[in-house]
Amino acid sequence: MHLRARPVGLALVLIFLIALGTIILRAVLIEKPHTPSKCTSMDADFISETRGLSLKLAETIRFRTISWSARQYEREELKKFGEFIRKSFPLIHSTPYINREVINELSLLYTVKGTNSSLKPYLLAGHLDVVPVDSSLWEVPPFDGRVVNKTYVYGRGTTDAKHIVMGILEALEFLLEKGYQPKRSFYIAFGHDEEVTGVNGAAHISKALQKCGVQLEYVLDEGMMVISGAILGVHVPVAMLEGSCHPSMFGKGPERTMLEAVAPYASFHFKMVYSNIWFFSPLLSWFFHLKPHTNALSRTTTSVNMVSGGLKLNVIPPSASAVVNHRIHPAQTVSEVLEYDQNLINDQRVEIEVLDSIEPHPISPHGDDVFGFQVLRKSIHQVFPTSAVAPTMLIANTDTRWYLPLSKVIYRFSPLDILPDDLSRFHGNNERISIKNYEQVVNFYYHMMINSDEEKLENKHGHSDEL
Repeated sequence: MHLRARPVGLALVLIFLIALGTIILRAVLIEKPHTPSKCTSMDADFISETRGLSLKLAETIRFRTISWSARQYEREELKKFGEFIRKSFPLIHSTPYINREVINELSLLYTVKGTNSSLKPYLLAGHLDVVPVDSSLWEVPPFDGRVVNKTYVYGRGTTDAKHIVMGILEALEFLLEKGYQPKRSFYIAFGHDEEVTGVNGAAHISKALQKCGVQLEYVLDEGMMVISGAILGVHVPVAMLEGSCHPSMFGKGPERTMLEAVAPYASFHFKMVYSNIWFFSPLLSWFFHLKPHTNALSRTTTSVNMVSGGLKLNVIPPSASAVVNHRIHPAQTVSEVLEYDQNLINDQRVEIEVLDSIEPHPISPHGDDVFGFQVLRKSIHQVFPTSAVAPTMLIANTDTRWYLPLSKVIYRFSPLDILPDDLSRFHGNNERISIKNYEQVVNFYYHMMINSDEEKLENKHGHSDEL
């Protein structure tokens, strides 16, 4: 018996050594992607804070463009913000090949006509509204629009998402000053009710574009950010483009590609893991569920938002109800989630009613042959040169839900450079953006416009020699 077992033992050792050798070899051979030269303040076409960028952003914070609920928002404040935009960017609003439309009274749609009609247009999106605040919990009044210590602009909307609105417009105004007309046409869409589903804003913008037969090369809207310390073992910022009872879907969504993209930037031990997901997938799935922000990337998440039942302490309630919110993983469908919930409850007396639902958005392509992704990745590397660019999943909805009929290439990225602790400021208290980061925001959108003008993207920097 011992003689027969020995060959089996040797075979297992050999298999182990081959697997270990493969793991180490893949980690050693993996390389960082080639990146273009970075954007610096020394470049002739750098858009600088000396133009008063932060002060103009601060002014927009003073417009209390709050969305309270669907169809309930501060209309007069939104109109004032729209008028401020018109007055603040004179070239955008006087250039003959740029058309401004007010959609459904409050949203804005700009059409920037390019010189080459054979190139498919793209769309840059943002939104004008903000969420409500509890002013008593803020260190700086949320609608004062203050610049603090010449370092930060504080206020509701600085990172969600007036920085995007103003960043896009500042970049375009700068280009027009240089006598620029794009080769590729593009659209700029600013909905007025994104925070309450966008049903009156982006939905109407999308209908207007569909009516004109518009099909887009890509769409870029707000989304994930450049986050330092977000992925274990990766010591550079990561630019990410998108308790639970539901099963892990690890490896069936963009999380696998995300880890493979950051593997070249990881310390060697983690490089071995991230470059060999075929072997470490069960371990990574377990690690992902340990932290809320990674757990939400690998499974459908559940939040119980409202519970109601009895009327008095000593009376058994005749019925009880709860409202449960699911963020559905792209590898699942609404019906699969409902079936899982029903089996989990396992009680026929409990009725499940769908109040509102939308199927998960399809995963946008992110390969080397996808023009929109290459434009986005190149622009990120130019403005955030030390960052790894990795696809991920956005655990939220944006106005892009309405733009799905216009393109299957949709990216959700906000050019914000933050730490994990800053995430609580979004829809929270003391929202702020650094002046340096806002300067990066403006230059990021500048590079998106310049890079999108190529028919086929090359890895050159794209500065003033091209204007």
